[in-house]
Amino acid sequence: MNIGIDLGTTNSALAYIDSTDEADYPTIHVLDVPQYVASGRIESLRTLPSFLYLGDQEYTGAYAREQGAIVPTKSVNSAKSWLSNPAVDRTAKILPWDAQEGGRVLSPVEVSTRILKHLAEAWQKQHGSPVSEHNVVLTVPASFDEEARELTVMAAREAGIERLTLLEEPAAAFYSWIANDLARSQKSLFDGQTVLVCDVGGGTSDFTVIRVAREGDRIDFTRTAVGQHLLLGGDNLDLTLAWLVEAKLGKTLSIRQRSGLRRQCAAAKERLLADPTLPSAEITVLGGGSSLVGGTLKTEILREEVLELALDGFLPMCELADRPKEEERSPFRELGLPYVSDPAVTRHLAAFLASAGDAVPDAILFNGGFFIPEILRQRVADVMEHWFRSGACDGFMMQFATLPDGLHDFVTLVVPELQRRGLFRTEYKGATLRDHLGLARPANRYAA
Repeated sequence: MNIGIDLGTTNSALAYIDSTDEADYPTIHVLDVPQYVASGRIESLRTLPSFLYLGDQEYTGAYAREQGAIVPTKSVNSAKSWLSNPAVDRTAKILPWDAQEGGRVLSPVEVSTRILKHLAEAWQKQHGSPVSEHNVVLTVPASFDEEARELTVMAAREAGIERLTLLEEPAAAFYSWIANDLARSQKSLFDGQTVLVCDVGGGTSDFTVIRVAREGDRIDFTRTAVGQHLLLGGDNLDLTLAWLVEAKLGKTLSIRQRSGLRRQCAAAKERLLADPTLPSAEITVLGGGSSLVGGTLKTEILREEVLELALDGFLPMCELADRPKEEERSPFRELGLPYVSDPAVTRHLAAFLASAGDAVPDAILFNGGFFIPEILRQRVADVMEHWFRSGACDGFMMQFATLPDGLHDFVTLVVPELQRRGLFRTEYKGATLRDHLGLARPANRYAA
């Protein structure tokens, strides 16, 4: 078997193909990962949340995530971001970060090992063979420095992964797009083409420029520019909402209350962005100690508040000449990690393109699950229209977080809006591919 592992900031996953399958594109299988989802209850999920909880026993996954929101001093998350943080000793026992110094018992490498080992053990239980007997591809951000890559390899070795290959995430996204849309990729990719990979997930944003080399049906690509590994994503929006709610409550919350509030805000955000008829979502913060019930606080988050933060704060319309706003200190840095001070993803993208020599991409490959809500897909259409009309690019390639659901949502929700704006054709008038592409028919040199 050939195994692929995504060691993610927020979620991790394992997929595999049968190496004896002689098909050009063998079937990709996703491993369902058994994990605690509640006290005493184990279920198999397609992803393993990248959370570790040090309670009565050590938990990894969904239950660890939920318990960590209640007792943050025993919770570890974002281990991948800690691995890329040059400001700390990445092999030192600095986690859980919220614990007192004596309670920090794990290094970022050890936490990464625990997550990879959980996946490796799940594989062996279901397939009867250790991962050490199989070829494993492990994805890493293109922006990882050499130390972060070496420490990732160290964590993999400790988890029992021996036959290891590291693959940069932009390349993985590109391979995925080609595999999922082979016919379109063969038509769309041309020699010398410049592709911008825009990857925005739950905890990080990464931008990369790739140049395509094509000779016949053979396609190769080379990374020509890579941006910084930005600690900016959907988690930042959740934190911002939590601060908004705390201000509404008019009371300073404890670390435990804030962690629980953050989980509630994440769930409220998903509901409010998914349902345009839902005006608000109720938030309840339990009291502490003897006032657990009597000290309960309640308020609500309005849909307009979520939209304002998401659209104007994280996805504002901007020009290519705009740059991120620099602040002396990011409000997110109280979490220990070097989060960026400006949450505007679009301005960071503009700055990256300038650092890449004012690269003007021929196409954009979107990756990551940040844009799942319909209203955010609408903003994607706004940005696409602005860039298209301003000449920043002359086409787009889309990579969906899930298939076929993501593709279906894009076709049914975004394409009609692009057609309404005159940016996407509504019908094919010709009968051949040459007609569809608007290419003139060449003269027949053999005709009289």
